[in-house]
Amino acid sequence: MTEEFFSNRELYNLIQSTVKEMTDLKKEMAETRAIIRDYNGLRKKVEQTNTKVNTLMWVVGISVPVLSLLFTFLNYTER
Repeated sequence: MTEEFFSNRELYNLIQSTVKEMTDLKKEMAETRAIIRDYNGLRKKVEQTNTKVNTLMWVVGISVPVLSLLFTFLNYTER
């Protein structure tokens, strides 16, 4: 009635393999967290760069007509 499914040695080996798998999994999870952290940092830098480029495009878009008007005004006042 008391039938053993696993010997003590087999149980020990199962436990050791489970411990090794869990240790490997913890290492992989740490690497994944590092990759995600780096990706989030890069995404934030891209967003900041996009904001700067959009601001620069707005400034250039406004500056060209303003400078055109200024030069036109200076041309008429010079005559």
